[in-house]
Amino acid sequence: MTGHDDGATLCTACGTPTACTASATCWCMAVPHEVPVPTGGLSGCLCPHCLEKHIRNHKDLGRDSAE
Repeated sequence: MTGHDDGATLCTACGTPTACTASATCWCMAVPHEVPVPTGGLSGCLCPHCLEKHIRNHKDLGRDSAE
């Protein structure tokens, strides 16, 4: 996660500034915890769009492997 003086963080997937409190009050804590936390190149905060995409992709991969 890359921080800024104004409290913004850059999304590790797309580089978009996003708010991150790195705590239980962060916006991402309201997202259902349905997939593991990203690792590798995506280790860090994701913006709402990229987190939604990560969740969708993970669910699609799980559906493919279940067939």
